[in-house]
Amino acid sequence: MQGLLELATGMSLAVIFVVVLCNSISRYAFNNTFIWAEGAAVYAMIYGTVFGVLLAYVQHLNVHFGLVPGLIRRVAGSSAEAALALVVHGVHIVLGVVFTVSAVAFVQARGGILASGINVQVGYFQVAMVVFGVGLVIVAGLGVLEQLVLLLSAQLPTIKRQAS
Repeated sequence: MQGLLELATGMSLAVIFVVVLCNSISRYAFNNTFIWAEGAAVYAMIYGTVFGVLLAYVQHLNVHFGLVPGLIRRVAGSSAEAALALVVHGVHIVLGVVFTVSAVAFVQARGGILASGINVQVGYFQVAMVVFGVGLVIVAGLGVLEQLVLLLSAQLPTIKRQAS
């Protein structure tokens, strides 16, 4: 999953670079610009942001607050901290589902409008919101699995000792 998100983020950045570079060269060398270039760069930025945010989530580089988990770890131990992380990932799954449903409704209602400059229906670009919602559900689901493994591996030595 991480490699796919890295590739998608990198490709989005490459598209932005190539489109802006070609448009700049065309503007200054030939006194002519590509009408579609600005819109294409903006939409590539949107998809790049979507994939970059999901990549940050997978790599645990997203913004989070360490005060509460730190306090929980000191008071109740690392298993309680893992349980809190499990709840947080669960909330992200719910938010991803809600975001996806609302994004699908938005695309259905407004997706037929033509984007100015490139004459393409904006629905193709608004689908980025659906991709983000589905991606959030997937990466948060992987986070849930990761936390369950941590919880079970932390409790496994305790279970073995009790069985002996």
